Amino acid sequence: MRDQRATPDFQRWRAWLERWVAESAAPPREMLLVVFDALDAWMDRADFRGCGFVNALAETRIRSIRPTP
Repeated sequence: MRDQRATPDFQRWRAWLERWVAESAAPPREMLLVVFDALDAWMDRADFRGCGFVNALAETRIRSIRPTP
């Protein structure tokens, strides 16, 4: 159910990340570090466009995410 609501871009990115971690063949204790290596490689790409969540928030008309008193 969760994957049905994900956008195609997110599904593609998640599949890339899962492949990166699987191909590393790292022991389970080191897999978390491999995720950070993958994020570093992703952010270093020439076509990196930033975090989708931050970009979406920047494109909204909301000026603050904090509730006003």
